[in-house]
Amino acid sequence: MAQRQSVRLDPGLLALLQEQKGETFTVQSLVDSYADRFGLGTNTSMTELRKWLYRRLTYLVKRQFLTKHDLDGEPAEYLVTSVFQQMIMVDQPSVAVDVAGESAKLKELRRRLSQYHVDMLACAGECKEYQQLVTEFPHLRSDIEQMHQAAKDHSSELLGQIRAINKILQQSLSN
Repeated sequence: MAQRQSVRLDPGLLALLQEQKGETFTVQSLVDSYADRFGLGTNTSMTELRKWLYRRLTYLVKRQFLTKHDLDGEPAEYLVTSVFQQMIMVDQPSVAVDVAGESAKLKELRRRLSQYHVDMLACAGECKEYQQLVTEFPHLRSDIEQMHQAAKDHSSELLGQIRAINKILQQSLSN
């Protein structure tokens, strides 16, 4: 009797793989689709997202849920196998409904997280500029320092929001 395989997948990745239905895809196309629909997730950059997805794809290839086709000089293409399709149909008949509902909530959290990351980068640039301005315009030091402190406070608040959302996302992905 064949041993059943079970795999815990990120709901967003699961939804994207289910949509492939016989179509080949590359790591980059999956990264783009994932980022468009779900944001960066718990990753802090597109590079980290790409690495995370690549590791997940490698894991799925080893378990024969995906096949990988290496092309000379071209990015490798992946294809969802019948083993994956059977696992979804047999082990999780209602997964599409659950993923859709959970996916919308996770998508909103990831959208917020992405926005907070952008805002955090803007605050970092603002703080750096204030430091530069103090050296160029020492006579405005007291005004600039007040603005610099306000930017640092906003940056701390954003960091707290980022941490909170990351914790929620990590908990929801581990459930």
